[in-house]
Parts: sequence; structure tokens; C-alpha cells
Amino acid sequence: MLKKKMFIGGEWVEALSGEKRSIENPYDASQVAEVSEGGREDAKKAIAEARRAFDGGWGLTPPPIKGFPRFKNGFFDILSASFRNFG
Repeated sequence: MLKKKMFIGGEWVEALSGEKRSIENPYDASQVAEVSEGGREDAKKAIAEARRAFDGGWGLTPPPIKGFPRFKNGFFDILSASFRNFG
């Protein structure tokens, strides 16, 4: 089962509340993932971190230098792992 956190300020973090959400396979209702359940304070923190990064030069950095392939590959890893759970 996948366990995922939120990516805020360059780090994978749990929700400030500590709450989590179970993600179920719609076919058989089995649990396929558990994710952090972000709230208002998490959103405020993410927005503030995004603004700080953008103002710090991140907004002018070309995508290949930002590490887009690393995030893209991670996304496809998660997606392909999810497909294995959907018979």
C-alpha cells in the first residue's frame, strides 16, 4: 500500500493536523493508499513556500534545471503502481 505525504517547501511532510485519508480501489473496496489530509493551514504554508521560492528566483529557472524529470518519473511510478491494483 502506498503511503504519501504532501510536498511543501522542498520536503515531504505530514498534514499539520496529522489526519490521513484512505484511498480505496473502486473495484473491490480494498485500501490502495493512505495520504495526508491537508487542511487550511497546510494550504497557507504551501502557498507561502511557493511564493518564497518564486520570489527567490525559482520562477525564472528553466524547467530542466528545476528537476522536472525527477518529479515526472516519480509521478509515473506512483501511477503505474496504482494500475497494478486495478485488476
